This record gives sequence, structure tokens and C-alpha cells, in this order.
Amino acid sequence: NDGDLDALVTHQFAPVSIYRNLGISKSWVGLQLQGNGKTCNRDALGTTVMLDNQMREVQASNGFSAQGDRRLLFGLGGQKTSSDITANIYWCGSKNPQIVPLSPNQYHRIIQKDEGI
Repeated sequence: NDGDLDALVTHQFAPVSIYRNLGISKSWVGLQLQGNGKTCNRDALGTTVMLDNQMREVQASNGFSAQGDRRLLFGLGGQKTSSDITANIYWCGSKNPQIVPLSPNQYHRIIQKDEGI
């Protein structure tokens, strides 16, 4: 939860390998999304987020025989250190985004708002 990507690799007949990312720290924002269970599934699969000209989509899997973190991570480089970060969340293909202000260098848990349902 420090904003850089680490990797853990399991092997069928060998001990696990852990690869720690010890690079230079940069600004980042992480999102853990939860759909409302009515118009979007609870895991928010298919939800797209736009943030600073970057796009990420919540996916069930991301590789053959692999598992990744369902949370979304956005690298901001060194340019964003204040709280002027805004994410546009398009829940499960919705055309209208939920706009959420965010603080840098932490994960945020966002729950989909009910829209008059």
C-alpha cells in the first residue's frame, strides 16, 4: 500500500519469489471501488475511471494463470502533491460519471451512489 507495484510469483516445485519495488517514490492515487449491487455489480467489474488523462478498468483477471489487485493505481509522477485530483468514475459502462475529489498518496474506497433507484 505504498503506491509502487510489487510482484509475488509462485512456482509449482520451488519456493515463492517476491520482487519488491524499491524505486524512487512518486505521487500516486489508488482506488478500491464497490458497485451498489443494483445498476453495477458489487465488485465493480467493467467500471472505468479517468484521472489525469489516464484510464483504468476494473477487471476480473489480468493474465493467464495470474491474479492481480482489483484496486486501481494511478501514477501521478512528481507533479501532483496537493488535493486537486479529481477522478471521473463510469460505473459499469454508465455514460454519466461520478466525480470524486481525491487526496494523493493513499488508497480511497469509493462506493457507487444510488441514482434514484
